[in-house]
Amino acid sequence: MYLISVPNLPPVFSIRIEASSLYYIYKANVTTDTTVELLLKCFQAHVKDVFNYKLNYAGQDLQNTDTLKNLGLKVGVYTSIYEIINDK
Repeated sequence: MYLISVPNLPPVFSIRIEASSLYYIYKANVTTDTTVELLLKCFQAHVKDVFNYKLNYAGQDLQNTDTLKNLGLKVGVYTSIYEIINDK
């Protein structure tokens, strides 16, 4: 019998990215260490779009290097609606 040590991984939870101008709602499974840049890349791959987008949360543009932990989003907190703004 072998004992395997598993690292203490951060919990996974779901958030939604809403693009009202495109009528898309994208659901992503994330951790608190997920960056805004990764979310944007996943969203763009999902909608197969060539435009540049920025995530906006609570009236504030989010930087690509922001993590969900830095933004204060945690497991069990339902403040997870993001708007995508087109930067044509």
